[in-house]
Amino acid sequence: MKITGRFMLLLVLVVAAACDSGKGPDSLFGRSPHAASGTVSPCIRCHSSSNAPGLDPLVSGGIGTAGKHVKHVTERGIDCEVCHKDYMSNPNHINGTIDTGSAAATAVSFNVTGPAGAWVNVAGPGTGNCSGVACHGATTMEWYGTAGWTLPACTECHASAFSPALDPAETNGAPPAGRHGKHVSSRGIGCERCHHQYPSHPTHMNGRMDTTDASAALINFNITGPSGSWMNNAGPGTGQCSGVACHGTDTLDWYGTGTWALPPSCTACHASSFSSVLDPVLTNGSGLSGKHVRHAASLRMACAKCHLGYATGAPHMSGVMDTQDPAALLVAFDAANAVGAWVSDSGPQTGGCSNLACHATETPDWYGLAGVIRPPCAICHSDPIGRRRAVMGANGDFGANASILSRHVTNGPGSDPLADQCLVCHDMSLHMGGTVRLNNADTGAAIVYTAATPSSLEPFCLSCHDADGAAATFRTGGTPTAPFIDGSVMGQAPNRASAEITANWNKAFGHRQQGLTCIGNGTPNTGCHANGHGSLHVGLLARNLTLPNSKNTWFAVTDEPDYDLCFTCHANYARVTKEAILGFKQGGKYDIDFAVNGVTPPYFIPSIQTHFRDVNLFLTPFASGKPYDDRVSAGGQHSNLHLFHIQWFTFFIGPEWRYRDSIPSSIVCISCHNIHGSDTQWGWVYDTLQFSNTTVGTDQYGMIGAPVDVLTSYPTSCGTFNCHTNLDGPTHSWFEPSDE
Repeated sequence: MKITGRFMLLLVLVVAAACDSGKGPDSLFGRSPHAASGTVSPCIRCHSSSNAPGLDPLVSGGIGTAGKHVKHVTERGIDCEVCHKDYMSNPNHINGTIDTGSAAATAVSFNVTGPAGAWVNVAGPGTGNCSGVACHGATTMEWYGTAGWTLPACTECHASAFSPALDPAETNGAPPAGRHGKHVSSRGIGCERCHHQYPSHPTHMNGRMDTTDASAALINFNITGPSGSWMNNAGPGTGQCSGVACHGTDTLDWYGTGTWALPPSCTACHASSFSSVLDPVLTNGSGLSGKHVRHAASLRMACAKCHLGYATGAPHMSGVMDTQDPAALLVAFDAANAVGAWVSDSGPQTGGCSNLACHATETPDWYGLAGVIRPPCAICHSDPIGRRRAVMGANGDFGANASILSRHVTNGPGSDPLADQCLVCHDMSLHMGGTVRLNNADTGAAIVYTAATPSSLEPFCLSCHDADGAAATFRTGGTPTAPFIDGSVMGQAPNRASAEITANWNKAFGHRQQGLTCIGNGTPNTGCHANGHGSLHVGLLARNLTLPNSKNTWFAVTDEPDYDLCFTCHANYARVTKEAILGFKQGGKYDIDFAVNGVTPPYFIPSIQTHFRDVNLFLTPFASGKPYDDRVSAGGQHSNLHLFHIQWFTFFIGPEWRYRDSIPSSIVCISCHNIHGSDTQWGWVYDTLQFSNTTVGTDQYGMIGAPVDVLTSYPTSCGTFNCHTNLDGPTHSWFEPSDE
């Protein structure tokens, strides 16, 4: 039939009237803009019940078997163009036929939600399926059916294989466009970590990039950020993540170019103060639930001991409890357990630790209740691990190391301490916590020691080296003065001084008052002892002090290494350097001829410095009438008594002094000086010497007041071989003037 111009004009007017009709009571055209999208599709200007119920898909093809427009349009706010792309200008549009019943029609065509999608299985009105649509993944959905459907994995649709336009790693990848490449591609972080519950949100699948809408719920954090938020969104290319566990306290610009580093410690995020869900002590704590309480809270073990490298691993921050995945690398051990492994993981609440030095030959089930026994200390402490040196074994601090000369525990050559001997000193309540904790020998309380603060060990040393010894921590079967049961007894030779150290340390004069402590490297403001285990030098010393000293090398200055500890430290104090102690003026009164005293002086200095010197004004004793002119002479009227005792005296008479009251030795520094402390101001000598300083007119001198029987015994042993006798009378040393 030929269509006349008059009829064509009438048809246009009718159509125009329908498209421009006002609001009616129908459910589609009369609605306000959808909250999720903020817009109203222009399609519904015509497809409204106010124009014709047959044009309103909510009436003609609404719910149940009649279609899903209510679900998609009304509830989800999905625009018409998402599934009817370009249909407005399609030749079939406004042809008066429901084209969904025609397989040849193109009423249904998908935009980016389904670039490979198709309308299939059309066999007439009331038939047809959606296939290959992003929103429904690989599922082919019957539009008119009643079958239910579940959301697919995000990456089933949001992937380049489906559509590059839907792949955020492509559209919103590297800075400054965003960081999906880093988070998703590199780290494997699940979409739900930052888009929590978004797939079920009305704005999902509405065909819009909701990051441009500050009111959208596109970004919402799960346990990675229970207090996290998306903020400072002012439109496209703006927005920041704040309060997210993965980034600690940082607020990061998603579209910026700034870099970021991991928080300084795991507990910045994995703590109850951040989120109880992230705190393993709460979620995976004791008994059948795991052992984090014991390991992390009680023993204070560092996370990296069992989760080595996990902070930078791909599964980290994925939001999945990877212990439930046998293929995950959540558990990996540090150098302390180089061959350790996580085994027997077959799913949730399964898995155990194998080949751990901490548990010897056991394979403890992490989720089980079975107890473990403490392995011998040597299992772990015989090898260097990280910054920790070997304590036992051939390279350790004890008897198994042939080069070690001195140690606390003396089980015999080639023997290391037993485990219960270690426990005499070591508090194990926080073992492997990264801090050395020791026992207060008097109370049993823990004492924390840090190498950076050597004085922190002083209370430990003094608690044992006192009159009552290890009163609270001795080994079962031992005693306070024999705590190790190793044959050594505190206060008895050759350990005579061991029980008096605390009392001496607190006296008026000594190294403590000069700022020294027990442990150090033998330099000022540290201490003299290398460590509490052993040393290359006798007495646990950091530097050499040859004890006992049986050498007879009067003619050489090479005796100096025998006193390395004393001389090295005292080099920092002008009045007590080795030169000041042993030297004198060349050609002066103290420079006695070799033929007379048998010594070649080691040092010539401008004038005599030491106050320990002899002045005999006449060869005949007491001829001068001076109180300091005693019977004891060093072969002449003047003598440097330090040099006389250490070298010349030894040459002529041989080793006679008794080290620790029993071992023959040359006279050494500690023969007279109580290095731990003294109440005698002059020279800090042993109080048993009864040394006094007296001034008579212009003369100042010192006098040893102890009787011979006292001098003969420990600790000075001065009269062992009648070096000083009652016939000699009191012995004196000259102070001032120098009489140079």
